[in-house]
Amino acid sequence: MESAHKSQKKEEEGERIVIGVNKFRPEEEVEPVLFRVDPKVEEEQAERLKRFRAERDQKRVATLLQKVREVASGPENLIPALIEAVEDRAILG
Repeated sequence: MESAHKSQKKEEEGERIVIGVNKFRPEEEVEPVLFRVDPKVEEEQAERLKRFRAERDQKRVATLLQKVREVASGPENLIPALIEAVEDRAILG
């Protein structure tokens, strides 16, 4: 905490230069350009996700996700359970 305070104080006093914060700041604020997803692309992706979910074995997905929950709440290594779930497409979507 003390180190962070010292660092902040140096920054505020100009002893520590931070580009864009206390040095070389833009003269005027620039409004960021927001990325908007094309509604058609959004619809297509939603449809792909719907097909993906419909085509996978829902019982297997439920079993694997339950296994991931159980392993995650215990001391076991979670990675093998996650890999199995991903390989059987249980995690995607």
